[in-house]
Amino acid sequence: MKKKIVSNVICGVIIAILLIHIVLLLFGYKFYYVKTGSMEPDIPQWSLIYDKTYDSIDEFYDDVNVGSDITYITSNNTIVTHRIIEIDKDRDYIKTQGIIPNATEDKEISYENVIGKVVFSVPLIGFVIHLFQTWYFWVLLISGILMGVCATVLVKELGKKEVKEEIKEENKVEEKEE
Repeated sequence: MKKKIVSNVICGVIIAILLIHIVLLLFGYKFYYVKTGSMEPDIPQWSLIYDKTYDSIDEFYDDVNVGSDITYITSNNTIVTHRIIEIDKDRDYIKTQGIIPNATEDKEISYENVIGKVVFSVPLIGFVIHLFQTWYFWVLLISGILMGVCATVLVKELGKKEVKEEIKEENKVEEKEE
């Protein structure tokens, strides 16, 4: 009974998380995961982050300030999440930096490169997403499933063999009694 309650709670939590995720996507939020520790301790490595997107440059500049965390695309198409350390709205100039000690400042970016402002993050969930995107995860998953199927078939076959042997033994006993 306790196992059923625990499994129902786990399923309920997973469904709730998926529903929240879908609602956020429907309302224009985007999600990414943090691959490095440049934003620790505020946003740990492998955190899943949700970004609010903006329809206009004015809306963006009205909502962010120095200290806001934003996600943007660099000139070499890398997605980065860093903290704003300087803004010049008139020149459409933003400077960001990771928050770990001795982090170097990033190059200037403009609104065109901005994906959105970080609204919240969920630690470690990004690692799960990262795993799903790797080929070796799928190889291990498929191998595990195949081994499970093989083990199940083997156990069933061994069980059938034992039953057949028991029937043979019973028949021998009956023949001796006659």
